[in-house]
Amino acid sequence: MSLSAHIVGRMINENIQEYSLGSLKEKCRVFTRQWLSESEEHTSHIKNNFERITGNVFWPNRIGLYDTLADHYAEKIYSFVRPYEEYHKLIMTFSVDGDSRFLIQDTLRRGKVPILFTGHFLGNDLMPALMGGSLTLPNTTFHRVKSELTRKLMADQRLVADKFLMQLADVDKGLSRVLVKLKKEPRVLFTVVDSLDMWKIDAESPTVSLFGRQYRADNTPDRLARFLNAEVFWSELRCTGPESYSFKARPVEMDMKGGYTEPLLKLWEKHILNNPFQVYSWEELHELDEIQHAMRKKHA
Repeated sequence: MSLSAHIVGRMINENIQEYSLGSLKEKCRVFTRQWLSESEEHTSHIKNNFERITGNVFWPNRIGLYDTLADHYAEKIYSFVRPYEEYHKLIMTFSVDGDSRFLIQDTLRRGKVPILFTGHFLGNDLMPALMGGSLTLPNTTFHRVKSELTRKLMADQRLVADKFLMQLADVDKGLSRVLVKLKKEPRVLFTVVDSLDMWKIDAESPTVSLFGRQYRADNTPDRLARFLNAEVFWSELRCTGPESYSFKARPVEMDMKGGYTEPLLKLWEKHILNNPFQVYSWEELHELDEIQHAMRKKHA
């Protein structure tokens, strides 16, 4: 059983809509620690990657890593189930960098799509609501729906999403139509650079140095930017307290080869190294090693 299924199974009989984000995080932390204590394989992946990449010892830091992983799921649940009024009230307390606000708004005023790339960090599930609720900017977010439960939750939250000017786009259904409409009617686009299990590697994919190793990376960021004639940003909604967050976005310049993939992945790497607890799961980095192994096998 996956961690997400374990948490949902434990919360299914709870009145989740009554939970604040802070209290939901506390609940998810209990369930996450329980699940990891019974899952040696997942704990091993987190431990090995954390120690290899940061040089820090896992055991004294394990609670911070576990809790950050739990908080990520709490944010995801909160974004799907919280009624609009309470959700909007929380969003309006978040801090938004003034320069970031201006740059995104100015991009839309010039008739271009601002693509806000981020990673699976704390805050990424709350950014679309912030964009629509605080900045009142229409936005689209790419999702891969991995279960019928997630699909149901997305459908149930449609009215809430509409109030936040949010469009939730399933990457496996009608994505081409979404992109064509985005090109004609620009709006903010959110997506992540570290959906490692969905990377598409081909002959044009750039080779990027990450965490001391060479990887053939997915060049979807470059294809998106070219098709939409978009301006590319790196964005973060940093968690500064149980229910406190601070948003900032910065423009990303092309590398010397005319691409965005490597600069974006280097920003992703930098964020992880500077914030070793602020990552969705160190287990995810296990995917990078599998990608590297597959690449070597293919070219052997």
